[in-house]
Amino acid sequence: MELRKIMFTLAEVEAALCAFCRGRGTAVTETDIGRTIISDSPRDTVVMTLKKKQNGEPPASLTLRRDEVTESLIQYCIRHRIPLPRAGRKVLWPQEDGISLLVTLPTAGERPVMAEKEAEKDRDAFAGAAALQGLISRKA
Repeated sequence: MELRKIMFTLAEVEAALCAFCRGRGTAVTETDIGRTIISDSPRDTVVMTLKKKQNGEPPASLTLRRDEVTESLIQYCIRHRIPLPRAGRKVLWPQEDGISLLVTLPTAGERPVMAEKEAEKDRDAFAGAAALQGLISRKA
């Protein structure tokens, strides 16, 4: 199995989500965003709170589901010509300062598995490998 990690900064996530919202008919730009909260919730992944309106109305917020965030990041990759395997299984990994998109590709002879539990195992395995790499780097 091959595992790739594409990291998106908070600014890139916001740009991707604004483009996604505009494509769905909600006019939002990066300058409209007051605060963005990224969570590891299985359902709602990102909440963007918009800046307070001039007319004194309370700020609105947009909540985007995990599938919407994934779709927005894939579209961002396409627009910015970031190579992204079409056949790979894609899993979001929210971070403090952005979101990582993990892409799992089967190697020759492996059967592709599409179950969500398998995707979560990939994410957990990657987290363990990253933690181990951090320990190895600190000791060296």
